[in-house]
Amino acid sequence: MFSFLKKGLWFWETHQRSNASTHQPSEGGKMFRKLKIQKTRPDPNRILLVLAVCVLLLGMATKAEVENVKEEVEKEVIEDSTTVEVNAEKVYKIQVSGEGEQGDEKEINFISPEGDVLKNIRFDYSVSKAGDLWHIESTNLEAISEDKSKVIISEESWKSRYNPDELTDYPGYEGEIWDYTVKLMSGMGEVKFTKQFKTYPGNDPTASYFKTLFSRQGNAVLFFYRDSEHIFHIEVYDTEGNNLAEASNENYLSNLQISPDGKIVGAETEKKVGKAWLRHLFFLDVETGKTKVVKAEGKRWLAGFSLLSRIPTPEGYRNLTSKHIDFVWEIEGKRGSKILVFDQLPNDLSTLFGKER
Repeated sequence: MFSFLKKGLWFWETHQRSNASTHQPSEGGKMFRKLKIQKTRPDPNRILLVLAVCVLLLGMATKAEVENVKEEVEKEVIEDSTTVEVNAEKVYKIQVSGEGEQGDEKEINFISPEGDVLKNIRFDYSVSKAGDLWHIESTNLEAISEDKSKVIISEESWKSRYNPDELTDYPGYEGEIWDYTVKLMSGMGEVKFTKQFKTYPGNDPTASYFKTLFSRQGNAVLFFYRDSEHIFHIEVYDTEGNNLAEASNENYLSNLQISPDGKIVGAETEKKVGKAWLRHLFFLDVETGKTKVVKAEGKRWLAGFSLLSRIPTPEGYRNLTSKHIDFVWEIEGKRGSKILVFDQLPNDLSTLFGKER
């Protein structure tokens, strides 16, 4: 009993005092403080108070026994002084200021846990003319991770036959080349990696010819662009700049998505079936590099998809394993849904609710 009492007193007394010593930032944009637990000589009055309570509760200790425990606790506390690590996190913040809509951002600040601005980047563009061409350069915010710990900044330059400051109805992009230098930066304002891309836009001003996405968990980043042969490309990297997967498609990819864990990429596309262009869905398995294009439209039905990390059930939300895809469809006014993994994908989604049609 007294051995247990002795340990309880030691733990209670010595963990009342702590003082911060050194700190160092981790790669994830957080700072961990190392706390030194200094086991100093405890207050005898506090020990006697605790002992008195224990005696009243247990009714089993004599005065001599209490004094003996007190002396042994004091001796052990004085002789044992150690340093332990605790995860007292302080988070670096990425702060974006602007008009609230993507493309209208004015600047970005990287804020330390103490509130200091570590780095500032302003988003702006410049226009100049040389001969018959206008030269445009801009710095843009491409993407920011959901936890605000990572950000993609692009430096873009291109030449145009038109002055962008005077256009109200853009006549087209065909023939232009957009050069992108993109940087993934941590919450501390450090550049984790730099990549360069060239994209060759088409004539549709509503289409995106360059796009960047973070996975929800922030462990992967997707880049999308169009090459000089009018092929559309997807490249996926981890946050250190290591290439995880690449894929391409001859037709435009819209509604690009990357799963929360970064292991599946999905998009909508079109494919010619007979004389008609029908909706198809494009998927990339990031771990294996495999791709799959599935039919998602028929005469009386249309289907879409979502990449999930969890689904609702009567008992609450259930976490899904990797590579789950949630399909929804409407056929003759009736709706349905089904969740599949990548390896279960059919060539035609109508097989999920009947024969191919």
